[in-house]
Amino acid sequence: MLEAGGFTGIAVEPRPITLTYASLEEYWQIQTDLAAPLRGAIASLTPGQVEQLKARIFEALAPFADGSTIRLAAVPLCASAVR
Repeated sequence: MLEAGGFTGIAVEPRPITLTYASLEEYWQIQTDLAAPLRGAIASLTPGQVEQLKARIFEALAPFADGSTIRLAAVPLCASAVR
Protein backbone atom coordinates (compact mmCIF):
# COMPACT_ATOMS: atom_id res chain seq x y z
CA MET A 1 0.00 0.00 0.00
CA LEU A 2 2.80 2.39 0.83
CA GLU A 3 4.57 1.62 -2.42
CA ALA A 4 1.34 2.14 -4.38
CA GLY A 5 1.02 5.50 -2.61
CA GLY A 6 4.39 6.61 -3.94
CA PHE A 7 6.44 5.96 -0.83
CA THR A 8 10.01 4.60 -0.85
CA GLY A 9 12.42 3.37 1.78
CA ILE A 10 9.64 1.23 3.19
CA ALA A 11 10.42 -0.67 6.37
CA VAL A 12 8.07 -2.86 8.38
CA GLU A 13 9.12 -3.97 11.85
CA PRO A 14 7.36 -6.14 14.42
CA ARG A 15 6.78 -4.47 17.79
CA PRO A 16 5.96 -7.20 20.32
CA ILE A 17 3.72 -6.05 23.18
CA THR A 18 1.67 -7.60 25.94
CA LEU A 19 -1.98 -6.62 26.18
CA THR A 20 -3.13 -6.68 29.79
CA TYR A 21 -6.72 -6.75 30.98
CA ALA A 22 -7.80 -6.53 34.61
CA SER A 23 -10.42 -9.26 34.10
CA LEU A 24 -12.24 -11.36 31.56
CA GLU A 25 -15.12 -8.91 31.75
CA GLU A 26 -12.79 -6.01 30.93
CA TYR A 27 -11.47 -7.95 27.93
CA TRP A 28 -15.01 -8.62 26.73
CA GLN A 29 -16.07 -5.00 27.19
CA ILE A 30 -13.08 -3.58 25.31
CA GLN A 31 -13.35 -6.06 22.46
CA THR A 32 -17.09 -5.58 22.01
CA ASP A 33 -16.73 -1.79 22.20
CA LEU A 34 -13.78 -1.43 19.80
CA ALA A 35 -13.91 -4.34 17.35
CA ALA A 36 -16.52 -3.34 14.76
CA PRO A 37 -16.63 -6.77 13.03
CA LEU A 38 -17.19 -8.48 16.39
CA ARG A 39 -19.85 -5.95 17.38
CA GLY A 40 -21.65 -6.55 14.07
CA ALA A 41 -21.50 -10.32 14.47
CA ILE A 42 -22.80 -10.14 18.04
CA ALA A 43 -25.71 -7.96 16.94
CA SER A 44 -26.95 -10.86 14.79
CA LEU A 45 -27.00 -13.31 17.74
CA THR A 46 -29.70 -14.03 20.26
CA PRO A 47 -28.93 -13.17 23.90
CA GLY A 48 -28.43 -16.88 24.60
CA GLN A 49 -25.98 -17.22 21.74
CA VAL A 50 -24.06 -14.17 22.99
CA GLU A 51 -23.74 -15.79 26.42
CA GLN A 52 -22.53 -19.04 24.83
CA LEU A 53 -19.97 -17.14 22.74
CA LYS A 54 -18.78 -15.20 25.78
CA ALA A 55 -18.39 -18.43 27.80
CA ARG A 56 -16.38 -20.08 24.99
CA ILE A 57 -14.12 -17.03 24.66
CA PHE A 58 -13.57 -16.97 28.42
CA GLU A 59 -12.65 -20.68 28.31
CA ALA A 60 -10.15 -20.00 25.51
CA LEU A 61 -8.59 -17.16 27.51
CA ALA A 62 -8.23 -19.20 30.71
CA PRO A 63 -4.62 -20.28 29.93
CA PHE A 64 -3.65 -16.60 29.72
CA ALA A 65 -5.06 -15.72 33.14
CA ASP A 66 -2.88 -14.93 36.12
CA GLY A 67 -5.44 -14.66 38.86
CA SER A 68 -8.03 -12.29 37.42
CA THR A 69 -5.52 -10.55 35.10
CA ILE A 70 -5.41 -11.58 31.44
CA ARG A 71 -2.14 -11.15 29.51
CA LEU A 72 -2.04 -11.65 25.75
CA ALA A 73 1.02 -11.44 23.54
CA ALA A 74 0.57 -9.41 20.37
CA VAL A 75 2.91 -8.40 17.56
CA PRO A 76 1.66 -5.30 15.75
CA LEU A 77 3.61 -4.22 12.70
CA CYS A 78 5.05 -0.71 12.50
CA ALA A 79 5.62 0.66 9.01
CA SER A 80 7.74 3.65 8.05
CA ALA A 81 8.50 5.18 4.64
CA VAL A 82 9.69 8.29 2.87
CA ARG A 83 7.78 10.28 0.32
